[in-house]
Amino acid sequence: MAFKTEGTVAAISDIPRQILNELPGKLENAVSGIRVAVETTLTAAQNARDSSAATHTRVDAIHTELQALRNDVHLRSSEPRMTASPQVKAAG
Repeated sequence: MAFKTEGTVAAISDIPRQILNELPGKLENAVSGIRVAVETTLTAAQNARDSSAATHTRVDAIHTELQALRNDVHLRSSEPRMTASPQVKAAG
């Protein structure tokens, strides 16, 4: 029975050594997974930034066009209008 106990004690004492042998690989895998997640998030953030910048440029262009149209309408509405004289209306 002493032999079984010694084998159990040896197996138990070997556990920390096994953990220390496996730990660097497991940590490297975990860090690698975190690195991939961070890089994916960074890429998505950069794509969102680029899309936002393009959208902002388009909105600015539309805004400029609307201002030009508003100014054109304002200028046309302030021009004197050609209306028929009362004599032309009566003859018609």
